[in-house]
Amino acid sequence: SITGITAPNGDTPIDVVIPDSIEEKPVTKIDCPSYLEPEKQFSAYHVTSVSIPASVTEITAQVFTGCQYLTAVTFAAGCEPTFTEEYFGSYSGVFEGCTALEAINLPAGTKSLAQNMFFGCNALKSVNLQELTAITEIPDSAFAETALEAVVLPPKVVTVGIGAFYNCVSQPDENGNTHASIQSVTLNDGLQTINGKAFVGCGITELTLPDSLTTLGDGLFNGGAFFGCSQLTTIHWPNNKDFTL
Repeated sequence: SITGITAPNGDTPIDVVIPDSIEEKPVTKIDCPSYLEPEKQFSAYHVTSVSIPASVTEITAQVFTGCQYLTAVTFAAGCEPTFTEEYFGSYSGVFEGCTALEAINLPAGTKSLAQNMFFGCNALKSVNLQELTAITEIPDSAFAETALEAVVLPPKVVTVGIGAFYNCVSQPDENGNTHASIQSVTLNDGLQTINGKAFVGCGITELTLPDSLTTLGDGLFNGGAFFGCSQLTTIHWPNNKDFTL
């Protein structure tokens, strides 16, 4: 596994290329254990891009947390990573706080996402969620406080976690004004549960809930899944006798 980085200090931009092997052993994991010294973490350097080989199957919590200069993450063809989470007093996301990252294409073969994965990536407008055909859950706060403009859930998602797309707002304009960034939400057939505060503050005007939906955590409004969606005027309700609030 790859654990941390050693590089010259300073403001020189660094393009990180993760090798697919070290001493003829495959690199399968990028890790950031809790004991890792701060000066060995990726966030201690001016990392602007990261390239990840197909050999990597696991990327752990905090690996790229706080990489404020990171603008590009690329995955080699055939990469099928699992993104994992760990509790460090709170859950820390893999890319949490990468405030320069505007777009990312995750591998279509991604096995799972993680809590707080992109939390606070407030420039992130685009993620290819709909192409992630293997994942079944959008974890808690995975995309909270990003600037996503549209959400299209992958076809096999069953659960959307608490605050998964909470409070997504645009970058400030020249006058310092912001607005709700998510303008459209497409929910997949087969979705069963949307947990509380999942889409708080979205700018959507219309919503279609799939017939498969059975549970809306904390209801639709009043602190519920779509609380604060002040422009939402039309809801197409599911034809489902098992639906509960």
